[in-house]
Amino acid sequence: NVGTSCPAPTSGMLTTVAWQLGSQPAVYALEGAIFVTGAAVQWLKLPVP
Repeated sequence: NVGTSCPAPTSGMLTTVAWQLGSQPAVYALEGAIFVTGAAVQWLKLPVP
């Protein structure tokens, strides 16, 4: 949770909307995509049944 101002992306981090309730300003978050990328590579290595 980084607040209601969308921060500029930093090295290795992605900016995403965390939540927005009704007409209130959106709350942003930073997330790391390294784990997801690693999991995708592992999935691609699995044999096709």
